[in-house]
Amino acid sequence: MQLTSAVDVMWPQLLLAAISPNLASLAHVAMPVFTAVAADNVLAARLAGLSLLDWLQLWSSQITLYSHVDDDADVSRLCNILRQCTKLQVVEMFDVSDAACILDAITTPAHRVSSLQVDGKGNVAELMANVARWLTTGHATHLDLTYYVSSDGEVNHPALATMLTMTTELEHLALSLDAPGLLAPLVPPITSLIETMAVRRIMFHDDVDLDRLVLCSPT
Repeated sequence: MQLTSAVDVMWPQLLLAAISPNLASLAHVAMPVFTAVAADNVLAARLAGLSLLDWLQLWSSQITLYSHVDDDADVSRLCNILRQCTKLQVVEMFDVSDAACILDAITTPAHRVSSLQVDGKGNVAELMANVARWLTTGHATHLDLTYYVSSDGEVNHPALATMLTMTTELEHLALSLDAPGLLAPLVPPITSLIETMAVRRIMFHDDVDLDRLVLCSPT
């Protein structure tokens, strides 16, 4: 969608990554009026004198959507800020090596994240454990999970299968795995999800690069 005016980037959801320096100052003055704020870790404009993380910290109590890509930011401080973002509803992580740390930060008892998109790499077992914990919060309704492994030996099928049994609340599930055949061991938990989700649509894609499964419950 093309943003055509200042209104598009400020209402009904303030898009911190899309505002100009002038709008950043205006948004800061009007902070109390914003009830939905989208942010990421590559914010374009911010108040003069503030670092990216300073600016993110300033909005932490109002951020409802957070998108993350790998960068060289202070991950420890970033995660401390995300622990303060208790109004978060949607979290997106793309090509992230620190997914487990970020997941830990946004799934505290004070958080109510309902939608999670993870495009992760690195420690698969740790990633699965954190996603599984989020699925038990009672808030999880939308999961889109992609992960990559370099060999079959790194695939923890039991952990992934167990993770999928952690919830009956999901309304949407999308799994993308980096090699064909990895979804086969997941048939039992996926069958259970189909029964509990009153599935409206199932999409499965299998080729030399990717297995993908999407389950959606009725809207």
